[in-house]
Amino acid sequence: MDYKKNEIIGINLNRLRNKQKPKLSIRRLAEEVGLSNGYLSKLETGKIKGPSLEAMMKLSDFFNVDLSFFITDPRYIDNKGKDVETNQVYVNELTLDTIKNINIIDDDGNPLTDDERNFMLDALKKYRASKVKFFTSNISSNDD
Repeated sequence: MDYKKNEIIGINLNRLRNKQKPKLSIRRLAEEVGLSNGYLSKLETGKIKGPSLEAMMKLSDFFNVDLSFFITDPRYIDNKGKDVETNQVYVNELTLDTIKNINIIDDDGNPLTDDERNFMLDALKKYRASKVKFFTSNISSNDD
């Protein structure tokens, strides 16, 4: 099954909301981020085909995830495991320290060197920037 972008956004928003302890209701999220309950409900169910960048930035800031998290295919996240989901790779402020906390080894079982981690950080920043550029060029400036 291929997901549409609006479905991917909804699935990932739902994941973030339900991951909160205690579970965060749509109503409470709406209050926290300053968006309407109805808008968030439609966004989560994939009914908004072109969410506003402003709304997505509010959600990104609230959940402390990079904007690219919302447009990442959920199957990719599932395949990479829980650490990849939001705790490590998609945090807003990705730093070398964050990458150092991820137990990454090469095909031969050797841990990555600091140079390799620096390269990964630089490559990831560039990749994220390209995803955000794609995201912002393909969404509308209005909420519907």
